Amino acid sequence: MRLNLLLLFLLWSITSNGCFSDIGLEDSWIDFGYHYSILEHPSPPTLLHDTLVVHVAYSGCSGGHAFTLQHRISGSSQIELWLHKDTPDQVCDAYWNELRRWRLPESFRTHRSVALVDPRGKRFILR
Repeated sequence: MRLNLLLLFLLWSITSNGCFSDIGLEDSWIDFGYHYSILEHPSPPTLLHDTLVVHVAYSGCSGGHAFTLQHRISGSSQIELWLHKDTPDQVCDAYWNELRRWRLPESFRTHRSVALVDPRGKRFILR
């Protein structure tokens, strides 16, 4: 009986971990690349005219890691953006905080709703 209860508890523990994630099932397929964070301070991600402005942070031996802006279109009026970190993780004690900018393609400007998704699953509503 104790073994059954233990197995039941372990099964519950394993399967319930996903319930506490900020990333929904629809976001679980997003590939964010290597480890990084989007910072909300000194300012949260913003959309200035046609340019996405984001503070990114990551550890590494050098700054200037490569990121690629990715997107998916949901319906005719919503677009979701995220960053894919292309540069592999580096085992170093330095922590880089950089302001990055991406100019959005002309076709993105027609979408009424634009959101940025970070690796933790947090959505920043940009428009």
